[in-house]
Amino acid sequence: MNEKVLKTLEFYKITDQIKEYAGSEPGKAMCDKLRPSSNLEWIREALEETDAALLRLVKNDRISFSSNSDIRATIKEAKIGQTLSARELLSIARLLTLTSELSTYGEKPDEDTPDDALSK
Repeated sequence: MNEKVLKTLEFYKITDQIKEYAGSEPGKAMCDKLRPSSNLEWIREALEETDAALLRLVKNDRISFSSNSDIRATIKEAKIGQTLSARELLSIARLLTLTSELSTYGEKPDEDTPDDALSK
């Protein structure tokens, strides 16, 4: 899809609205890279992922990504042997904590079937 069509359809206004809900800078950057697709297989797969994510949100507490920061530059600094600041180390620690929380997110015993959870 060309840029003129995207502007006519106000696609960028939609992605700007989505960015407002992104809880982190890396998430906002991903919103800027969104593009429409005509690949039916990919669309179906993405819809299944969205359904699964919605089900998890309904069945579990929401999880915040607001402490997620882009640590790619920090990792590059560490790889070349630079000393990291306390702020950089805390950013890494917050990301590791979030990763740990995400790895166990949704592991509560299933008490409801998916249909029951969505109808609540």
